[in-house]
Amino acid sequence: MLMASTSCHLSSLPDRPSAMEAACEHSDVCGRDALDGHDGKCRLHSEDSEKDKDEFEEALEEHREEHGPDFRWMIFPDGLSFSVFDEKALFSQAVFRKGANFSNAEFREGASFSGATFQKGVDSGPISQPSPRGMSFVTSTSFHGATFDGKAIFSDAEFEEAVSFLRTTFNGKADFWLSTFGGKVHFFKSIFENEADFTEATFEGKVNFVGGTTFKSQATFTQTEFGVENSPISGEGLRFSATFEENANFAGAIFHSDTTFEGFSPRKGNFDRCHIQAKIL
Repeated sequence: MLMASTSCHLSSLPDRPSAMEAACEHSDVCGRDALDGHDGKCRLHSEDSEKDKDEFEEALEEHREEHGPDFRWMIFPDGLSFSVFDEKALFSQAVFRKGANFSNAEFREGASFSGATFQKGVDSGPISQPSPRGMSFVTSTSFHGATFDGKAIFSDAEFEEAVSFLRTTFNGKADFWLSTFGGKVHFFKSIFENEADFTEATFEGKVNFVGGTTFKSQATFTQTEFGVENSPISGEGLRFSATFEENANFAGAIFHSDTTFEGFSPRKGNFDRCHIQAKIL
């Protein structure tokens, strides 16, 4: 488990830097030597599926104590639970082999998951569980080029500022049920291979589903709120220039901001009981 901080001094592990050994391929991140038989990488960056999980966690704690939340290119062999990050968390190009649990995680200075791969998906904590809240991103967050091979559960998540999903691939169900987006949201060339569920989500700022973003299965925006009544940023608008290959359900959705649907041709579109308080183009 990744803890918010650590006060104990961890003993040095065998792959600490030395003048006699080759540095890890990503030593600019970890400052470690490469391990024999690990293709020029340390235990944190090694792609070996059999690497010792206990040794990995010990090295991870030591790394965070020395280098902060910089986890770029790391290969996480086991499921992880996240806590509070006071600095920007860098997970670019990281691989999570057993999934990641974001229940109650808080990223106070934002996070970058650009190019990250979640082989077993990600979970923010099902709303049915007695959890005080989902994950929270206080500043801008990027999932540019990230791949979710399992379910991407962002239910009840809070994105206080801008969040980008550029060229993001969701191979499993994408669940944003009850999530709140406080800033601009950008889905550009993103692919939803499975169901995408934004039921009761709230988009307070500008929203774009553009650039070839494709929903290959059911897309649900039931009771989703676009813009906030009497909010100064609600007029920034919503733009759907996306491909809906199956059904698109906007039943009960609330549109406070001007909305543009370009080339909207789902197999079936449902706008029953919508509340439209702005222009729909």
